[in-house]
Amino acid sequence: MNFALFDTEPFLQVVEATYDLSRVDVLAPGSAGYLPFFRSNKPFRKGHVFALPFGFYRTGQDIRQRWLANQWQQVCQYSRARRCNVTLTTVGDAAIDGAVHCANNPVLALAGGVPPSEAYSRNLKLNLKKERNKCQRHGIGIEFSHSGADLDAFYRVLATQYVREHRMVFQPFALYARLLRLGVGRLLVAKTPEHGVVGGMFMLSDGPVLHYNWGARSQVANVSIGTLLIDAAVAHAAQSGYRYFDFGSTALSDSELLDFKLKWGCENVPVFRHHTLSRPSDVDLASSYAGARWWYSRLPVRAAMALMPAVVPWLVR
Repeated sequence: MNFALFDTEPFLQVVEATYDLSRVDVLAPGSAGYLPFFRSNKPFRKGHVFALPFGFYRTGQDIRQRWLANQWQQVCQYSRARRCNVTLTTVGDAAIDGAVHCANNPVLALAGGVPPSEAYSRNLKLNLKKERNKCQRHGIGIEFSHSGADLDAFYRVLATQYVREHRMVFQPFALYARLLRLGVGRLLVAKTPEHGVVGGMFMLSDGPVLHYNWGARSQVANVSIGTLLIDAAVAHAAQSGYRYFDFGSTALSDSELLDFKLKWGCENVPVFRHHTLSRPSDVDLASSYAGARWWYSRLPVRAAMALMPAVVPWLVR
C-alpha cells in the first residue's frame, strides 16, 4: 500500500501555501530515492526539517521501495552538516533503525465483490441498524457535495466540535477549500431539512486509497451521525473500486477511538517516527496542556476559526 497523492506537485503546493513552508533539498532533486522535505518559514522554526506535516504520512513500503542505496545515511549526513533535526514519519515499517512508535493507523482492506459490512463487528452491525432507523425518523440525509455553502457549514460544525468538545486546534479553512478545488477532496455531509448540515467527513482520494482525514457532527437527538457517515463513506469506497479505506492516525493514548475504528474490520498499522539528531517531544493534543485547552474552549467559535490560519503554521513539524 502506497500513498501516491502525497507525491504530486499540486498537493505539495497546497501544503506549502497552507502551512507557510519551503522545500529543502535534503536529497538531490532527480536522484534515486528523492522525496521532498520541508521546513517552516516561521522565525525560530528553521532548525527542524520534515518530510510531510501533520497526518500526511508516507508508507513504510514506499520508503523501502525508494531507498535502496542508503539514502537515510545521506539524510543523516545532511542533518549533521547543517545541525538541523530531520524527521520522517511513516505508516508501517520503513526498515530504518531507531524508529519510534508514535501513533496507530487502522486501515480497512476492501475485497472486490464482498460487502464491507461483512468485516464489521456484530455489535457494530446491530448498532448501525438502530442508527439508520433513527436517521430516517429525524429526516437526516447523507450525500456527497461540492458546494461551497456546504463546505462552509461543515467547517462551522467542525470548528464548534473542536473548540467546545475536543479543545483542540483545527485545520485552516483554506486547506479544505484548496483540496476540494484540486479535485482530490471528497466532502460527505449529513443534512436535515430544518438545520441544514449537521455533520460531515472530509476525505482524500488517493488512487486505490480513500483517506478519512477529518470529521465532525452536531447533536441531533441521540443519533450517532458520525457512525452513519463512516458507514456511508466505507460503502461508497467499496462501490467505487477503492482497495483501502484509511481511517487515519490515532494517538497512542486514545484506546477508545482505536477500539471504535477496529470494529469496522480494520488492520491496525503502527505509525513510526524517524529522526536524525534528537527525538521530537511527544505532544498528545488530546491530553496535553489541560489548563490552556480549558481556556481555549471558552473562545467564541468564530474567533477560533479566524485564528487558525495564523496559529496552525506555527505547530507544523
